Amino acid sequence: MNFFWSKKTPDVLYTVIVCKSCSERQTRAFADGDVVLAEAKCTKCAGSARIEMIYSAPPMQQ
Repeated sequence: MNFFWSKKTPDVLYTVIVCKSCSERQTRAFADGDVVLAEAKCTKCAGSARIEMIYSAPPMQQ
């Protein structure tokens, strides 16, 4: 089996953001410039949030 020419689709990158005020946890697609512990804004309460984790996962099957 030759892995160099396999037709496996690449993994998708995700960013997890956690609000410091309301503890809302949001997962979204990774964007250029995302770094762990960077400050962000909560979409629920508009409070201060932080990027807690960046991870990869296989694409969802349809």
